[in-house]
Amino acid sequence: MDLTNERILKQSLQSGNEKAIAFLMDQYHQRLCSYAFSLSTDYELSKDMVQNVFIKLWEKRGEAEKIISIKSFLYRSVHNSLIDHWRKNKRILSIEGKHLETLTQLIENESDEVLQAQIKLVNREIEKLPPKCKATFLMRKKEGLTVMEIAEVMNVSKRTVEAHINKAFNLLRKRLGDKVNSVMFLFFRPV
Repeated sequence: MDLTNERILKQSLQSGNEKAIAFLMDQYHQRLCSYAFSLSTDYELSKDMVQNVFIKLWEKRGEAEKIISIKSFLYRSVHNSLIDHWRKNKRILSIEGKHLETLTQLIENESDEVLQAQIKLVNREIEKLPPKCKATFLMRKKEGLTVMEIAEVMNVSKRTVEAHINKAFNLLRKRLGDKVNSVMFLFFRPV
C-alpha cells in the first residue's frame, strides 16, 4: 500500500487504517510543530496544537475523502487552532483575515523545503541585527509586547522603542527583499 499516494492515503484513513495516521504523523508532526512554534513562540502550546490536530483528524477520519489536500488541511488546522487560542486570550487583531489569506497562499504555492529555507533565512538575518534593535524587535513581534511594555522593560522612551522596531524592519527588508515578505508576515504573529 503506497501511502504517499494522496488518494490511497485518504482511503486508508477513512477506513480506519492506523498506518495512515502513523504515516501522516511521521511525515508532518515535526514540520507542523516548527510551523506552530514560528507563529506562537510557545513550544508546549505548539506541540499540544499539533497533537490535537492529529486527534481531530483521526476522530473525523470518516470524512477524509472530502479533504482536497491533506497537507493544506493539516497546516490550516494548526493555524486555526492557534487563532482560536489567541481569540480566547484576546490576542488576535483585525489583520487576521490577511494573515489567513497569506498563509493559504504560502501553503498552496510553496514546498515545505522552500518555506523552511525562507524561515531559516529570516532567522539568520534577525540574528545579525544590532543587539538592542534585535531585542526590541523580538519583544514586539515574537513576544507580542506593546511599545509601552517594551519601553518599561528596557527602561527607554517609547520613541526609542519605535525607532528600534523601524530600524529592524528596514534592515530586514533591505537584506531580504520582497521574496520573503509573506514569510516575514507569517513568521511573526499579529500584535
